[in-house]
Amino acid sequence: MRKGEARLKGDGSPLRNDNVLPPDGKVIWVVQWRQQLVLTYFIVFALMFLGIALSGFLIGSAGYLLGLGALAWAAWAVRVPLTGLILEPQGIKVRAPLWTYQYSWQEVESFELIERPISPYAHRFRIHLSDGRVRKVRGFFARGSAEEKRRQEVMKALQARLACERER
Repeated sequence: MRKGEARLKGDGSPLRNDNVLPPDGKVIWVVQWRQQLVLTYFIVFALMFLGIALSGFLIGSAGYLLGLGALAWAAWAVRVPLTGLILEPQGIKVRAPLWTYQYSWQEVESFELIERPISPYAHRFRIHLSDGRVRKVRGFFARGSAEEKRRQEVMKALQARLACERER
């Protein structure tokens, strides 16, 4: 069996695809160091905006608007690093900055990896649903050949997991 291919346990549940995919319930990231950098960056900004919010509330009536805006930015700064695709036994969860979407394995038609997006900030990964909708997912960026190889391995593992889950 090659790396990235799905295998089934005796009870029919999928094995972990040779550590290509994280355990269920964890956000899938192509590059680990980028996840840590984004998390650190947003924690710093969340703390900064919380400080601005506190000072805005201490100033008085004029500072309340500043404080509320800073609290909103702090909430955004905490939420953004948590965005991405999460696998679960019953389906997938797509966590966006403002919303979270859940789909059963039967609702997922296929996964698509965009090779040449229009912009470096474009969504490079898409989920095609059986009702025709397409959900875009962040977090599948790759620079360099090693990261691109990892991204392709993740994609193959996702396709294999989808095939296993849809067969059950």
